[in-house]
Amino acid sequence: MSPKIDDGHLIHITKLMSDSLIHRGPDGAGNYTCSHISLGHRRLAIIDLVTGNQPMISSDKRFAITFNGEVYNYIELREELKALGRRFRTTSDTEVLLQAFEQWGPSCTARLNGMWAFAIWDDKEKKLFLSRDRFGIKPLYYAMKDDKFLFASEPKALLASGAISRKVNRRMIYDYLAFTVTDHTAETFFEEIVQLLPGHSMTIDCSFKPKIDRFWEIPKTPRLNKEDDNLLITKFKDLFTDAVRIRLRSDVPVGSCLSGGIDSTSIVCTVQDMLKRENGKIKKMDTFSVIFKEASIDESLFIKETESKTETCSHYLIPNKEDILSDLENVIRSQDEPVAGPSVIGQSIVMSLSHENNVKVLLDGQGADETLGGYTRFISSRAADLFMDGEIQKAFQTLVNTRSNRMERLWVASLFLSMVTNDRVAKIINRMFTFIMNFKKMDSMDAMHEDLRSEGASRTFDRFQRESSNLFSSLRFATDQRLQELLRYEDRNSMRYSIETRLPFLDYRLVSFEFTSLPDSLKINEQWTKRVLREAMIGIIPDTIRNKKDKLGFAVPERDWVEFFFKNGGLRLLSDKPRIVSFRIIDEAFLKRFIDNFQKCRDWRFAWLLLNLEIWLRTVIENQRDVLSK
Repeated sequence: MSPKIDDGHLIHITKLMSDSLIHRGPDGAGNYTCSHISLGHRRLAIIDLVTGNQPMISSDKRFAITFNGEVYNYIELREELKALGRRFRTTSDTEVLLQAFEQWGPSCTARLNGMWAFAIWDDKEKKLFLSRDRFGIKPLYYAMKDDKFLFASEPKALLASGAISRKVNRRMIYDYLAFTVTDHTAETFFEEIVQLLPGHSMTIDCSFKPKIDRFWEIPKTPRLNKEDDNLLITKFKDLFTDAVRIRLRSDVPVGSCLSGGIDSTSIVCTVQDMLKRENGKIKKMDTFSVIFKEASIDESLFIKETESKTETCSHYLIPNKEDILSDLENVIRSQDEPVAGPSVIGQSIVMSLSHENNVKVLLDGQGADETLGGYTRFISSRAADLFMDGEIQKAFQTLVNTRSNRMERLWVASLFLSMVTNDRVAKIINRMFTFIMNFKKMDSMDAMHEDLRSEGASRTFDRFQRESSNLFSSLRFATDQRLQELLRYEDRNSMRYSIETRLPFLDYRLVSFEFTSLPDSLKINEQWTKRVLREAMIGIIPDTIRNKKDKLGFAVPERDWVEFFFKNGGLRLLSDKPRIVSFRIIDEAFLKRFIDNFQKCRDWRFAWLLLNLEIWLRTVIENQRDVLSK
């Protein structure tokens, strides 16, 4: 978009940007150019394979839309719009979205159930309207430079335009090293690129004065009534089942990721149960799993138990370190920005497996841990609430019974004590626990170059403020902020292989219900985490999985991988004119000590941060290739 009319220049920039995103849409390309604006689109054809091409133009030629994502309730919305007198030329959700905007304007976003990043140009008013879905499942980045406003699904497209520099945002580098966080703000790792935050819309005209509005947020306080637990569990089950049902709407086959955990198992078993009830027999669903040989994270028995119950068409991959190393640079490049841990590689493997088997749509369990309290750290929040409410016995039962792993119990107990003691004691406990858990870990502040340490001195990353309870507040914080980095990882990993992932646990109706109607005891009680899901899945998923207490998440052999990366190229890369030193990010003397002592201390978490940053600076900022093989 530009206030100056130069169709040829705009079209050229649009093509450069569009070509850089061919992986997001290999099934077609389109362009719309009209006074002041050029819209490009890469299509991944999922719904209405024949007539759903974009950019799509309204019948009166006033509006043009480019849309990434899915509106799952498009069938119901189309019927509602038809009743208002509207007529449709296609069967696509894109046209439903376009006509919904024509009918209701920007407020149409309140009616959408889906994931999206879209832009609609109003050629009469000369305004551009952009919107991003409630949770930020689909990305939307933008930049304003000179006489141009550019936006895209990935930063690499903005960089490909030639109008935006690759200058590093040192504030985000500081946060990455000091707090190990990414995607927690509208800022990105690029100085000139920002992202539209989840649940926000933007309107911008040729004056380049954007107006940003928040159209949705997670409820800040619950509105609990004293409904029977069984009734609430039934309501949850009905909402979850419908969230899965509408995410099966597709004109291409839909598969699913499958680990040995309760979240993906619930999705797969719910789909199969639903199809069996509707059709009288099971229609086999493709599932995709990555399996690791390490005993501590091997969930193959649970995966096979689910497959046996549902008779899915199963696809496995057992990765080896050599193949992972050879793809490491591509994984980091595809993410555009640094990632906080190597588990992102495991997810990439699942997506590659789906791509090899020509399945373009996958269901995934992302979001359940954040909304329902699946992570270990949430147990301490629940126990602290019980303790402060005088429920001492229940508090200690929660601490002891909800996890079977001893180290997890130690972690939970430490957090619990830090919440219920005074500040001085809490600090001592936290320091002791940090020492016990990782007694040889380097201090990131000592590692930083003095310039970066000085520049970031005022940066903070605050934990949640207590609202109704510690658990409610920590869940809301995790869903609203910490989930963002995981959604970015998933989007880039899936889109790298032209795969669309759909997330039933982030249906906004389900999340709203969980935060307004479910008491904390249905999320975590004295025996279980994610209690409401476990009880809703009685008779649907295998009891051995429903009753699991060990929490692995998407576990990969991180330590083993990082140590292998360092021995096979990483140490050489960090010793050969390291960019983390020349960019004044890491102190040179510190890096030398770290490399010399790596075999002894093996601080693999911090080692990953350094190696990831080094590869990112070389491949994304400097745009080099094959840096690990040189």
